[in-house]
Amino acid sequence: RELLDGDTIDQLGLELQRLAEPHCRHADAAHDLLLTLGDLTADELWARCDHAAATRADLERWLAELGDTRRIVAVRIGGEPRYAASEDAARLRDALGVNPPAGLPGAFLEQVADPVGDLVSRYARTHAPFSAADVARRLGLGEAVVRSALERLREAGRVVEGEFVPGRR
Repeated sequence: RELLDGDTIDQLGLELQRLAEPHCRHADAAHDLLLTLGDLTADELWARCDHAAATRADLERWLAELGDTRRIVAVRIGGEPRYAASEDAARLRDALGVNPPAGLPGAFLEQVADPVGDLVSRYARTHAPFSAADVARRLGLGEAVVRSALERLREAGRVVEGEFVPGRR
């Protein structure tokens, strides 16, 4: 917090979340966003679309097309409907208890070593300073589970722990 001001950190957060400029202009871009950011609601995907190049109806068509071709799955996380890349089906199943739909290729259903750690790690890569409570809320997990995953990531040198007070310059 001594090196970067709050505005810079806020801008970084927007860039990490692909909100600083529109990224979603076609179905492949929507899939890429889900691979990069993890599961998103339709509204969250729409916020990342180029509204000059696509309409909400286009996004809905892309989501239907991606679902029909099994590139994405519709899931419910924390009671909220979201979309996820099919490549994340095993992580979501093993970490969050999300049942993958029938018909996914076996490669997308193979067990992963640390599904919670993978999801928490992606959250850390795609967000500016955050708390364990933020991650727990997003993933619908207990805070202790997230803290444990963050500790493993910290020990592996993949995240750092510290204090950040927004707006303090």
